[in-house]
Amino acid sequence: AWVDGKMSVNDPKCDNWPKLWREVVEEFQPDVVALLVGAWDAYDRKIDGEWLRVGTPEHDRYFLGEMQEAVDVLSRDGARVAVLTTPCMQRRGEVNQPDEYRSAFDPWRVDHLNQLYRDLARQNPGIVQVLDLEGLVCPGGEFTNDLDGVSNIRDDGVHFTPDGADLVARWLAPRLLEMAALR
Repeated sequence: AWVDGKMSVNDPKCDNWPKLWREVVEEFQPDVVALLVGAWDAYDRKIDGEWLRVGTPEHDRYFLGEMQEAVDVLSRDGARVAVLTTPCMQRRGEVNQPDEYRSAFDPWRVDHLNQLYRDLARQNPGIVQVLDLEGLVCPGGEFTNDLDGVSNIRDDGVHFTPDGADLVARWLAPRLLEMAALR
């Protein structure tokens, strides 16, 4: 990914995620798994020497391939996968000050990723369900830091505060239980 005018290289241990996730699935044997990705996926990526720009067919094929591998690993023993939409973000403070228009701070990129999650769900009926986290924390598509009587849900504009995480958990838990009951 290209961050702040510099190439950001993945931590090598991240390349081993399919094996690590398989081990966790084997150990816990979940009925349902919640998957939240997106902030780092909104960056353009250099794969095998070629730049994949978000929104191009090449990027979409690559991203959906990675997401399909994640679904295959997470659902291999019959678990359903809840893919949470990427919420809108707002630059605040010093959190990862990337180029605003080539990152998750660009609403178009977030919207595009969220559409790809919906495409993934259509390709995996009965396995993948999209849960609209963005709709919860970005009512009307707008960033808010105060919601349902909880103030300061994402004080840096990206990461949930403990109170923000509690708000999300109260919304998410019943949806995951409903998905688990359908298994």
